[in-house]
Amino acid sequence: MVFRPFTGDSLVTEKAQYRLESKLGTGGFGTVFRAVIETIYDQAVFNARMLSVGDAVAIKFNRDGKEGLEELKMLRRLECDDCCANATCLFDSAIYDENTGQPIKDVAPGQNTATILVIELLHKSRDLKDVARTLQLLRRSPAATRIKQVYVRNMINAIRVIRRNGIFHRDIKPENFVAGEPRDSTFTYELLEEVWFENVAQRLDPIPDNALARPQPNGPETNLQRLVYLQSISASIDDAQESEFVETYVLFENDPSFAIKAIDFGLAIAIERIEEREAMHKSLVLEQVGTIPFMDPWLVYSIGKGDSDITALDIYKDTWPNGESVDSGSVFASIDNWALGLTACQLIFGSLPYYDPERAFSSVDPVLSEKAFKRVSYPPTSWGFILGLNDIVATEPSRMGPLVITRDTATDQDNALAETVQPLLQINPSMRMLDLSQLLIEL
Repeated sequence: MVFRPFTGDSLVTEKAQYRLESKLGTGGFGTVFRAVIETIYDQAVFNARMLSVGDAVAIKFNRDGKEGLEELKMLRRLECDDCCANATCLFDSAIYDENTGQPIKDVAPGQNTATILVIELLHKSRDLKDVARTLQLLRRSPAATRIKQVYVRNMINAIRVIRRNGIFHRDIKPENFVAGEPRDSTFTYELLEEVWFENVAQRLDPIPDNALARPQPNGPETNLQRLVYLQSISASIDDAQESEFVETYVLFENDPSFAIKAIDFGLAIAIERIEEREAMHKSLVLEQVGTIPFMDPWLVYSIGKGDSDITALDIYKDTWPNGESVDSGSVFASIDNWALGLTACQLIFGSLPYYDPERAFSSVDPVLSEKAFKRVSYPPTSWGFILGLNDIVATEPSRMGPLVITRDTATDQDNALAETVQPLLQINPSMRMLDLSQLLIEL
């Protein structure tokens, strides 16, 4: 018998009992469920999170015992208030014996285990991949750029807080951030429609009766989705009034309930663990972890080189000009920053940056650039690009430029926002902005 929970099952911990209602997603090591609290045994824990019987939570089942225990350690490290405002917070967990399907307290050597992690489920939560798709449906306007700016800023702040607590995520991508809406907002959908047509847009007749007042099956659920719908049934729209509407009803200005939170710490690593590896192996041990196409090409190159006499840290050092010192934390920050920049660009443009050879190779020897053009595949962050880049960086590691992110079809506001995160997209790791606090000031 192998323990595998399914929709409809109940799971028990020392603190509570939960019923799995639906599957939210499946990853490489497990599954995330939407669940409801059936019984509470430790009331204090749930009072602190303002949860009671019947409330919804997310439960991540990890069938890899070692992987699950590592993620459990990471989430326990992120239980501070500032962390819980920027990462989905753990408030319950259990370890199950894979063979008996029963929860256990201690893991015996060689015992096959699985873990369940009970974390908060944001109200009307959407991952940023879904949000990015919705953003591209909006009318291009200052208000749309303002929404993107807030999402990008909150996302970068989440990683900054996690890093400040000594953790590197190592799998940054849009799917690993979620956004929700306040549970206790006082507005109604009738008010939403009324404010829109009285203050923002010219009404078009006829409008379907109760188009927004009574949410339709399979219709827009979040206010960002409803904004797209409101624009679609409107005539002229006032930019200033739309921006004010967006601040109040989409971004929930001054409401701390609105946040972008990082999730999935299955590949995360603590700075102490990095230092342990260095001490044990006398060299920085990097793993080819992450998600293509968000992986740092230098990470792929450093591992693919396969030279035991040259450590991964040495390869990154080669990119730091004038022999400037680089420590392991800088390397891991650089790796996360690359993925962070790509994620920001997907939010802004709806897709990953494209590569402009003429600009990117402007400082590279013409002979090299001509060869590079033949080797580089498009889009830039495909395997083809990474493998092609391997040859290029081996020849001219310190002269590589940034990825170009400006789109001719984008608005000036979106291009300006994208240029702000440009420092994260330097191919040369030493040129990537490591101090995210400075970037937040600019945003």
